[in-house]
Amino acid sequence: MNFKVAKRYAKGLFDFAEQTNETNLLYTEMQEIAQTIKDSKELKNMFKSPVVDSKKKQVIANQIFEKFSPSANKFIALVIQHGREVHLQDIAQFYIDRVDAKNHLQKITLVTATSLDQQAIDSIVKSSSFVDNTKPISVTSVIDESLIGGYILKLADKQLDTSIKAKLNQIRQGFDHNEYEPTK
Repeated sequence: MNFKVAKRYAKGLFDFAEQTNETNLLYTEMQEIAQTIKDSKELKNMFKSPVVDSKKKQVIANQIFEKFSPSANKFIALVIQHGREVHLQDIAQFYIDRVDAKNHLQKITLVTATSLDQQAIDSIVKSSSFVDNTKPISVTSVIDESLIGGYILKLADKQLDTSIKAKLNQIRQGFDHNEYEPTK
């Protein structure tokens, strides 16, 4: 039910943004809304609270997002008026996802043992066979020291694991099943 509500509001905002040529502006503002709510436990709890009335929630939202466009502020007010503020973060994320899909954005997660410079990230992404380098790409870097070395590249439902950790696990499984033969 929650996702249906969030998707419905996000679709409405997307349709409005397309008609008013504010898609990119609202995209940036929805990213900020999603991140602000994600980062603020207090804001999230305030939106969830049945004790705080909608007028107070609206005043607080206006103060936090005061520099946003009139369209974004009206949308936030509408969401709060309809008692759907608890879904605001999901609404913002669904809007972001909808714009990303429209732009054919490929969201890639690159997990490495240490941080990499942009040149190394670009090299890894470009060398992957399941990344379409003709479409826009967004890379999120994650550090996981347990990988020891190598990397894991994730795109949608695909994953390429070249980590030392994965290779050690393969060797361990081979030993467990007496299938591993060392190379000579």
